[in-house]
Amino acid sequence: MKTQVLGLGSAVLSDDSAGVKVVERLMECNPGPDVILTMGGTGGLALVDMLEDCDRLIVVDAVVSGAEPGCIHHMGVEDLESSMPFHCVSSHGPGLLEILRLREALLDAPLPKEIVILAIEAADTATLSENCTPRVEKAVASAVDQILAML
Repeated sequence: MKTQVLGLGSAVLSDDSAGVKVVERLMECNPGPDVILTMGGTGGLALVDMLEDCDRLIVVDAVVSGAEPGCIHHMGVEDLESSMPFHCVSSHGPGLLEILRLREALLDAPLPKEIVILAIEAADTATLSENCTPRVEKAVASAVDQILAML
């Protein structure tokens, strides 16, 4: 099964970098030829070109929903229509759902059969730092393990 793992977030905003850090760690694990690892940054229209034709898309991003920092929310594409504030749902441009629909319409590219979203609850998304807070750092390691188990 061809799988793309898309890490979203700003690499220099503390916990906002969680999705990017997960992909960085997966790169060190060499998950195999059927796995495409992609740094998506803060999303937006650039994602149209970054998304690959695949059977499964796993998106990892930080979220601030009020849950305990380090909690990993498991979501599906149907959850993208909620108001959960992360790069997949953006008030500053198209979110992941809009990007998927745009890609499907413009490029005649089918949606992946399976879309899994791991949203890591952040504690600090404002501090300029390349390091996550301790709880989020643990969640990054856990998300890597969870993704490797899915592959």
